[in-house]
Amino acid sequence: MADTLHRVLVWKGYQVSTNVESRGSRSSGIDVVVQAQDHETVDDLGVVCRLVVAPVQLHGPCRYELWHREQRAATLPDLVNQGVTASDFRLAMLMAGHYQRRRRFWCGDAHGPRFLLDARITHGRIRRIMADLAPLPAVPSYPETRRLLSSSAGEQVLGQIDTALGRNLHTPRAVAALYQALRCADIPRGDRAVLAAVARQLLIP
Repeated sequence: MADTLHRVLVWKGYQVSTNVESRGSRSSGIDVVVQAQDHETVDDLGVVCRLVVAPVQLHGPCRYELWHREQRAATLPDLVNQGVTASDFRLAMLMAGHYQRRRRFWCGDAHGPRFLLDARITHGRIRRIMADLAPLPAVPSYPETRRLLSSSAGEQVLGQIDTALGRNLHTPRAVAALYQALRCADIPRGDRAVLAAVARQLLIP
């Protein structure tokens, strides 16, 4: 989440650093230090907000006992052994719900190959669309992205993405808008390539 926030703010024209502080199993805090582009001195830096990120929770009945006997949660290496990549996990967290709400998954699914399956399928589809639209343009900033779009439909989708991310970093809405647009034949191919580049820049690097 800190990386996504960093990417969005840089894309919007800020010099940013983030600091993640764990609060144990209940939440994590992300300090956001922002410096506007027209400010040049270190004195202009300051913590402008703190995001409190709710934890991921595994729940429900589970027939796998080893992890529970060891009193530990699933780790990323455990998931990698089941075919989940870091990019899959990242997209799953962005899709699962707003970062301030507890994101819950069935514990039994975490032990098998179906864990995060929806996100993994979506990730694969988006990757294939990106490959089909390649080469993707560079979209280093929001103003540059707007200039590259040639249709009102493309501009409307970009506005939906910007609104979703601007309203307390609502990544599920942003991902949904991007995914729908990338599959929409009514949007010109060039604009879909721009939107695919936005996905790569902000959400699915």
